[in-house]
Amino acid sequence: MAQATPSGSFGGGNPNNLSTPTSSSSPTPGPPTPASTTQNASPAPNQSLFGGPAMAPIANPVPIRSSFDFTTQNGGASGVARSADPEVVFDQRGDLRLEVKADIIGGVQYTKIFVVSSRAMSSACDAWYAMLNGPFRESQAAESSSATERVVPFPDDDAFSMAVLLNIAHLRFKEVPSSLTFSQLVELTRLTDKYGATHLLRPWAKAWISQHEQCIITLGHESWLWVAWELGQTSLFECLVSHLVKTVRVQDGKCYAEGEIFPLSSYCLLPPGIIESILKERQKTIAQILNLLYACLDKCITPSTSLNRRLCGPDCDMRVLGSLVLSLKKAGLRLEKMKVAELPFSVNELLDKLINMQICHSSSKGHYGLCQNARPFTELNESLSRIVETIPSALQDSHRRHLERQSAIIN
Repeated sequence: MAQATPSGSFGGGNPNNLSTPTSSSSPTPGPPTPASTTQNASPAPNQSLFGGPAMAPIANPVPIRSSFDFTTQNGGASGVARSADPEVVFDQRGDLRLEVKADIIGGVQYTKIFVVSSRAMSSACDAWYAMLNGPFRESQAAESSSATERVVPFPDDDAFSMAVLLNIAHLRFKEVPSSLTFSQLVELTRLTDKYGATHLLRPWAKAWISQHEQCIITLGHESWLWVAWELGQTSLFECLVSHLVKTVRVQDGKCYAEGEIFPLSSYCLLPPGIIESILKERQKTIAQILNLLYACLDKCITPSTSLNRRLCGPDCDMRVLGSLVLSLKKAGLRLEKMKVAELPFSVNELLDKLINMQICHSSSKGHYGLCQNARPFTELNESLSRIVETIPSALQDSHRRHLERQSAIIN
């Protein structure tokens, strides 16, 4: 992992080639007084490109000695680096200072100052161009500052991820990290989606993806949905969606990944409409499983009239029915047909409960091989296996079109 230097540089290049940032001991200028907001067809002068109320540049909550911590990795080594200086210079002739959130220490949000070129940022992506040159509050904040101290707040953006994008925009490619932690990759793709800057990642995306793709269905990596969505990885996206169709639980109207105690939406960036599609396929699959189960139960409850009645008589019927009732109760099911909405289980959990039901038959020697009561359960297991193997894709046409567009950008 790339080691952060005390100078405040970011990335994974040769440490001997890192640029030395210029520090400044002068305090940042105070925030200008925001103008009142008005709702017009075009954005108000002090409205952000991304909407929201008017907001002045962030006033530093503490003296700007920021201790900006971030974890880096290089060659298998890992550690935490602390910036001794709050300012990182991306362009020695930079005409703009960005205030970005850094650490929260002792309940206080620290800020990080990035000295950048407004031209480099404007050329990097259309969103930054509009923010710095259009009728938005970011542009107004910059113009309201002094000519030598143009300040623009980026209060919602992670400093590490922002630094990666700024290094690329300023052609500081040696400072771009060769590896990222999974959480850094998730946050970085959140920013590229926000600013329409996916194209900036093209030379590095394949390497970053390969570092984590083996964990795509590992517990805690559900945000791969977002990473694959943003970077146009259709096969990885489909793999995780298929896995979630079989493993998500639904409780109190909320969707939970297998083994998680918090709902997906509380910790995972989710592409639009994908959870609805996953839950729809889960519902259809569980409905098929329940139909097969209760068809099997009907055959078992109906009194035996087969030619093998001497083998499947009342004794066998009662043993089967009694063990069936106990097995269903243990599995959280009932003899009367249940609705999908009543079941919190995932598809895999329900299958496991049904396959492991213990059904008792007549104790007569050689009975099981000819038992008519055993046949429905054999057929049930075979049918359940076919259902799981043929679950259709939960991807909608809109999802595929988006993934194709993003793939074209990255590749």
